[in-house]
Amino acid sequence: MIQYLILFYFLLFSACGFSQNKVESKVKNPALLSFGTSASIFSKLTFTDSTNDIFRNQTLPTINIGYDLASKSNVTFGPTILIENFQFYKLDSSGTIFLNRQKQLTTRGSFSKKDVSFIRINPGLKILYHYLSHSSDIYGGFRFGYETFTSVPKSFKFYNKLSSKTSIQFLVGYRMFVKSWAFNTEFAVGKPYWFYAGVSYKIYE
Repeated sequence: MIQYLILFYFLLFSACGFSQNKVESKVKNPALLSFGTSASIFSKLTFTDSTNDIFRNQTLPTINIGYDLASKSNVTFGPTILIENFQFYKLDSSGTIFLNRQKQLTTRGSFSKKDVSFIRINPGLKILYHYLSHSSDIYGGFRFGYETFTSVPKSFKFYNKLSSKTSIQFLVGYRMFVKSWAFNTEFAVGKPYWFYAGVSYKIYE
């Protein structure tokens, strides 16, 4: 399912870029393809099950991909998607610690094993208003999305909290352009994240 969603958004981004070629070159906001990571509202503490000695270990960062269509006005919009991988481990007492012949502490075996793994996906649409000034861009707006989780076992303690649902988010951000690249950060209220940092590339101006 994940690969189909990624393929869908790749084709969507490509289609947006193709359609944007028909727009006159002198636009107020350029078309941007963005990549970044974000801090999820689902913190590590939220899903730690201390009763059963289960803890979360997120080895992969949250992935955010977005496309802002070029605009002749201060308002832009475009598709976006968030993908986040969750991995939970259970303590394993089969591992041992001992002194070797060189009198050094050595471990044998494993002290944890994977218990649950699933993926969070939130595709959406951003609508932003920009305050442009030279190479800087301060913007604010909304993100409307649909949040879903894949392959969550019903035995998972927090299963009831992970149902598919619509999401809405208010966000403000700052973007600084350096030639064709831009570096930006966002702070947000609502799902799917509260902080975002990433880079953008101008498809054309």
